[in-house]
Amino acid sequence: MSRSHRKGPLPPRQAPVTNHGRTLSEAGRLIAEGNYLESAKKFAEAAHQYPKSAIPRINEGVSYLRAGLLDKAEVAFQQAALIEPKHPDLLKNLAVMFMYQQRNEEAVAAFQQVLALDYGASPMEIASLWNNLGASLRRLKRLEESVECFRSAIELHPFVDPFKNLSIALEDLWRSSEALATLKQGLALFPQAGDLLLQMGSLYLNMSQAQEAVAILNQVPQHNSANKVATLIYQLVSLQYAGVPNPMTLKQVASTIDQLRSESLPSTPQPYTNKRSADRPLRVGYVSGDFRHHPVAFFITPVIQNHNPSRVQSVCYFNHIHEDHWTNKIKSRCFAWRQVALMSDDKFEAQIRDDQIDILVDLSGYASYNRLTLFTRKPAPVQVTWAGWPGTTGMKAIDWLIADRFHIAANAEEEACYTESIFRMPHGYVPYQVADDTPNFSALPYRRNKYITFGFYDNISKLNRAVIAAWSQILVALPTSRLLLRNKRLADPNIQRYLSTLFQQHGVTTQRVQFLGELEHLAMMASYSEVDVVLDTFPYSGHTTTLEALWMGVPVITLTGSTFAGRHSTSHLTNIGHANLVTRSVEQYVQLAIDLGHNPDQIEALRHFLRADMKKSHLLRHTDFTRTLEEGYQMMWARWLEKSATDPNAPETLQHAS
Repeated sequence: MSRSHRKGPLPPRQAPVTNHGRTLSEAGRLIAEGNYLESAKKFAEAAHQYPKSAIPRINEGVSYLRAGLLDKAEVAFQQAALIEPKHPDLLKNLAVMFMYQQRNEEAVAAFQQVLALDYGASPMEIASLWNNLGASLRRLKRLEESVECFRSAIELHPFVDPFKNLSIALEDLWRSSEALATLKQGLALFPQAGDLLLQMGSLYLNMSQAQEAVAILNQVPQHNSANKVATLIYQLVSLQYAGVPNPMTLKQVASTIDQLRSESLPSTPQPYTNKRSADRPLRVGYVSGDFRHHPVAFFITPVIQNHNPSRVQSVCYFNHIHEDHWTNKIKSRCFAWRQVALMSDDKFEAQIRDDQIDILVDLSGYASYNRLTLFTRKPAPVQVTWAGWPGTTGMKAIDWLIADRFHIAANAEEEACYTESIFRMPHGYVPYQVADDTPNFSALPYRRNKYITFGFYDNISKLNRAVIAAWSQILVALPTSRLLLRNKRLADPNIQRYLSTLFQQHGVTTQRVQFLGELEHLAMMASYSEVDVVLDTFPYSGHTTTLEALWMGVPVITLTGSTFAGRHSTSHLTNIGHANLVTRSVEQYVQLAIDLGHNPDQIEALRHFLRADMKKSHLLRHTDFTRTLEEGYQMMWARWLEKSATDPNAPETLQHAS
């Protein structure tokens, strides 16, 4: 997204007096050098010298906009609007500012206003406006309108951004084949466009084609550090789903990302001013964009609600604009709440240091809305990653990873695949907060259907040819059984056709596999009344969906993987006392499903006991879980205090702890 459609400052319309001209010339030089705060001051001076011109105020606003000071930018733009409210450069930059602030309705109105003006703009400039208008409309879920905007941009003056944005909007509309065609069209014009190749890799992953995603990502040109980092992050995600992931390879990729991101940072952090004492409450900061209806919220809410304030004062840093009832649950119980979605890393670091955070916890890893670049700066003495990313961050600045004995075995070979020291919770590594008003489990659907219905409700990126081959073996061995797959992306008929073809290659007809789209959460939970047994995926297992199925009385058959991502279901099932549903090979996995399919009485017994078994487990013993976690934080802090006695800025260097 372009911040301004001109490279430098706007020229004033008044004839400059010599001294005034020097002010503008100096301001122009400063903004060209990227010294935005100083250029803003100079343009403010020029605004007093040219009181009838809106242009110095517009450029003052642009300077603040580029510096990330949106409030000051808005004041400058408002002052410009008092002079010339319909100046096209004012409207363009106002619209961009509104986009940054997530004020999308206002952004749409401003872009529409400037597009209605006839001011001699170039085709490229107008195409950029159509592209940005489309992006704002997409944020408002006005997808068909956004598609037309992106197409207008491409028709007027093709460039990379509208091809990428059009493909995303088409994917949102479940038109994946059109999305793929759009990316191919863009790459025909711009064959070295890394953004288009990255988006194509993401699209293939979302279409259950992880191997193809990895192959595409290997084609992304590595022109600069930013391109390299973006490619490596996409590869790190895709490798979790493809083939048989190698944990050491994942560590190497993550470590390379960290190395590239750390090149421009000081080798040691600034001194910490935290009180070096173990005899006080710890200030623990949690950083996430997922304090909302999201799996991470299901895990973190019971911890925030149960922290003992005499041991831990929790400060939540929310990196997202949207709030909901889950946000309110967390916000109402934490010690302090900070909105950081629009905050630069510089300001965020200053806020953390001002809050005197002792332990900073990343709840995202490389997932969306993360702030790992902030963690690279080491703004807190102890830094931890937990709950939001399935594996190592590869970051030298993150000291600890919270896991359990199922996700990371207590041996040197497995621990060597992590750059962090390992703190193992004694049971599961996360608790689980059941959503309010979740319905009761139902009678076994087999009793009314007279056939077994297997189910899958997870992210379809986890589907692959090996999984479908195993599922097909099960369906062939149980000729009356059915398979029900539910996910928002399965509303796309192209994905349905692709997956149906894979099943047909193994002798499973289309009539036996049902594809269903997304439901509202409670309705989705209720729909487990249609499923007898859930079949887990591999190498990336279920996580939240496994917990939801078990809560609804539906047994889950899993195959333990070699990575953190492949062991979620193993951990959950073992912790509730059902390790008998965990298998160690594809052959065992298939046979267990067939055996259960022949024994509906056993499935029915499980249906009646699973919820009770979950209630007894540490997954729902939230107070006990939180006390153990607090003990872990105190141990981490004590380790840091010990090291800081000789070196006040020493990071945690212990590589293997249990």
